[in-house]
Amino acid sequence: MTNNHLERLNGQLKDVICRNSLLEEFLQRFFVIIRSLRTEHDHRVALQFHKTATLQNLPHSPEYWYHALLTNYAAELVCKQLQLHTMLGDLVPVSGSEDYQVRTHEGLLTVSSAGCQCLFRKATGLPCHHIFAVLQKLGRDLYDEGLCIQRWLLRTCQATQRLFTAQLPMT
Repeated sequence: MTNNHLERLNGQLKDVICRNSLLEEFLQRFFVIIRSLRTEHDHRVALQFHKTATLQNLPHSPEYWYHALLTNYAAELVCKQLQLHTMLGDLVPVSGSEDYQVRTHEGLLTVSSAGCQCLFRKATGLPCHHIFAVLQKLGRDLYDEGLCIQRWLLRTCQATQRLFTAQLPMT
């Protein structure tokens, strides 16, 4: 929800491109920056698959399965939410449904086993601690692949990242 990535790009452009440069010089340097950013991104993607995180979780625990399903970044976010779900306040059932309401610093939220109105869930598309608390209250498994949007799945990363889908130029 911030523009930090744009500020970073702007700073990189200012570092490499002079303010009053000619169009030809601007374009040459701009494409150097783009190539550099793509190479950095490819490196991060390669590390995702070539480095194995040391997991302190029990095999077949929800944390273990989320690490197997999601990118490292997304899995760490979900694991933090799994830790927080036990500290959640009272879940008040909404009559006539499997929904619950919980009072948080964001206000009164309506939560179900499949969705939540909280900022974390809206911003990431990953399961939040509110959803995990409802799943636990209902006696359901805390691991549910359907709670995660496609963007964070390892198989989506492999299917869409240029590192796996295109022949990279040798530079």
